[in-house]
Amino acid sequence: MSPFLSHLGGRLALMLAFALLPLGLVASLQSTALSREARARAEDTVLGATRRATTEELIAMERATGVTETLARILAPAGPVTPERCNDILRTLGRDSALFSFIVQYDVNGRFMCSSQGDLGDRPFAEGARQFLGAETRLAGMLLDAPFSGEDVLFIQHPIRDATGRVAAHVAVSVPYSKVNATPPRIGNATADDLILFDRTGRILSTQQDLEEVGQSLPGGVTLADLVGHPERVFLDETAAGKSAIFALVPLSLGQYYALSIWPRSAVPELGAAHAAGPILLPLAMWIVSLVIALFAAERLVVRHVRTLNRAIDEFGENRNAPLPAGLTRAPQELRSLAAAFERMAETIRTEEAELETALAEKEVLLREVHHRVKNNLQLIASIMNLKMRRARTAESRALLQRLQARVTSLADVHRLLYQSSSLAMIRLDELVHGIVRQLSGMFADPERRVELVEDLAPVTLDPEQAVPVALFVTEALTNAFKYAGSPSDRPPQVSIALRQTSDGRIEVELANSVVGDDDPEAPSFDGGLGGQLLDAFATQLDGELVKDVSEGTYRVTLVFRPRNVADDSTSDTRDDPVPAS
Repeated sequence: MSPFLSHLGGRLALMLAFALLPLGLVASLQSTALSREARARAEDTVLGATRRATTEELIAMERATGVTETLARILAPAGPVTPERCNDILRTLGRDSALFSFIVQYDVNGRFMCSSQGDLGDRPFAEGARQFLGAETRLAGMLLDAPFSGEDVLFIQHPIRDATGRVAAHVAVSVPYSKVNATPPRIGNATADDLILFDRTGRILSTQQDLEEVGQSLPGGVTLADLVGHPERVFLDETAAGKSAIFALVPLSLGQYYALSIWPRSAVPELGAAHAAGPILLPLAMWIVSLVIALFAAERLVVRHVRTLNRAIDEFGENRNAPLPAGLTRAPQELRSLAAAFERMAETIRTEEAELETALAEKEVLLREVHHRVKNNLQLIASIMNLKMRRARTAESRALLQRLQARVTSLADVHRLLYQSSSLAMIRLDELVHGIVRQLSGMFADPERRVELVEDLAPVTLDPEQAVPVALFVTEALTNAFKYAGSPSDRPPQVSIALRQTSDGRIEVELANSVVGDDDPEAPSFDGGLGGQLLDAFATQLDGELVKDVSEGTYRVTLVFRPRNVADDSTSDTRDDPVPAS
């Protein structure tokens, strides 16, 4: 048995599909008749939209045609109109009509006789309209970048005959293309790709695209002249560019002009092949509906209750909140029993987790107390060292105890920050370094030797295991800086400390002090001495890089190391690394 039929919804869907088969056959016959009717309505809609889109354009063209016919009779050679009177007539007509941009009379050789712009003299005739000279009938065409109008125009010319009936001159009007270029027709939200207006000779009068590209939009192997004489019709074809499209041809003004609208296939679905296939697809659609009904029944009876229970389980997994959903009270008995079992299990888990959280909170309190007591003990040791320093008889003994006291106090600061911090896993390194600087600056304060101190500490967090060697490193290096800081001029000695995190995530600690010269004998040694050994040891413990240099009157010690994530599973325990005893 297939997996689909193994479910209740699948079996119900199959039964309904067989039951609805006769009804599907009847519906197929009815749908075929409705499809033919819908196609006819769709063709009428496309033709009507094309006619409406050309209405204003056609009115403007017919008005321009009527004006040229009237002017041809007024300006006939047999009439009494002088050139000056002709200029006045055309100028007045051009001024009173917002439709025309230019009105002109010229002979068959292209010599201007009068115009709405006055006497044009010997100005050259437009090359684009020279082909119309001597025409026996009225003509219309597009003139791009007309010289007198200064824009693209629709050019309408009418012949003026003499007493013998021979064409002696022409009168023409120019209508700005923006006033006669019809907007592409629309059907709902769909817009035609183009609307082409052309005359009986196939000459284009208006279009939405460049004239050079019009041929690619026409049906393959067909010109506009081939469409002249056909009645209005709608047909599907491929353009010369190979794109499937819908074409609507509408004769205008008793066949004097024609409008051809070009639509994408998706604009009128009723004319497509998919719509014609509707009667065939209807039985399949009914079968799908039967499946949906069966699946809906299974959803209402079983699946939605299982989904509700699944959401409750997910919510419990996220925030341990799992009340029994109210919708399950109307579920079948089996599902209600399952929900009750889940609620009992959730309550048991919540109780056990609450006990674990209580135990963890107690351990955290104890751990903070341990850090507090360690800090107090280290401060007590530092106080004892302070008493010993006061009783020391030699300066060397006092200096040794002072350095030991600074190291002990640095460790005490680490434990102080740990029990004061909201997190026992991380410590603010910048606060720790600031505390060490403040303590040592007070320890080395001397009214007769004022030291200028500069701090540049960026906020950096670090785990306690690395914070201890960093604190001792800063204590040792800063002690050396205060001790050996020299004054290169009248300025006071300068000591600076910087803490920053580089772009690659590493931490950089830099301590510097001024010296009298690069070879100052009082400058701290690079390699020898206990202080240098301690700095090397702390850098090794941190897996860092230690750089010492003296240049331009400044002695500088730089430590760069990578912070270790608390969650990292490190195989090495740096707490056992040897540190030289003091």
